[in-house]
Amino acid sequence: VISSVGITFLPPLAGQPVGNKVKRGQVIPHKVQLKNCDGGTVGAGVTVKLKVLGIDSATGSIFQDVVEDANGSGTDGTLQSDGLMQWNGPHWQFNLDTTNFIDAQTILGSRHYLSTVTVIDNATLKVIGSGSVILETAK
Repeated sequence: VISSVGITFLPPLAGQPVGNKVKRGQVIPHKVQLKNCDGGTVGAGVTVKLKVLGIDSATGSIFQDVVEDANGSGTDGTLQSDGLMQWNGPHWQFNLDTTNFIDAQTILGSRHYLSTVTVIDNATLKVIGSGSVILETAK
């Protein structure tokens, strides 16, 4: 049983939000490192999920929910479309395909995409960590 984990986003998503401008149609690797309270790397005993939501900054409303991996597996438009991250020691990874991002020029308006990683302890099924990073689309 793990009580809590710290989540660190690794490159290419380490610098948010300025360093995270992406073009629609790219594959964006989401890599995170999980550390327990003792500073040890967590590579087992947890389920790590990625959710990507399009957010309108002005209203806070969600305009899209999309998680599709680099192989085209996944769904678009449902709140059940969390992507399971895979252990790729020494980090967890999900290769996000941005082909279905509907706003190719989100950066020009008040919209952005919020990638959220949630960590669930497999023994207790409790959420033991969560972290987010902003993706801004570029022309």
